[in-house]
Amino acid sequence: MKFFIRTFVVGLMLSLFVGAVGAINLPALHVTPAAAQTPPIVHGIRLSWVPVSGITGYTIFRSTIAGGPYVIVSPPNFNATIFVDPISGLTRGTTYFYIVRVIDLFGVEGPNSNEVSVTVPVAPGMVTGLTATIQ
Repeated sequence: MKFFIRTFVVGLMLSLFVGAVGAINLPALHVTPAAAQTPPIVHGIRLSWVPVSGITGYTIFRSTIAGGPYVIVSPPNFNATIFVDPISGLTRGTTYFYIVRVIDLFGVEGPNSNEVSVTVPVAPGMVTGLTATIQ
């Protein structure tokens, strides 16, 4: 079985080609902070995608360098279509690069999806000039 996955962040499509079966066009792989407010309160990086049929799961990888090397950040044989990489394992102000691979029924991983990236917002500034008075 041959896989080719193509993704985008803005303006492209995620497509999956499975051998001679043909093409399945899927929406984009979205990468956004799990919770964004002003100032941003970030709980993690949220990845989401449309389910791919005929597979047993996905493997999600992360790197701080475009093109890798990548480390696995998902549980083994992850089978949901939303994954949140918790902020506790990330450094604010750092750009992270993610790819996803499908795992077929025989436990074989497909090739890398195209890479998506997101920069974790820097924490709000520190309070200065704090004073206390008795009223």
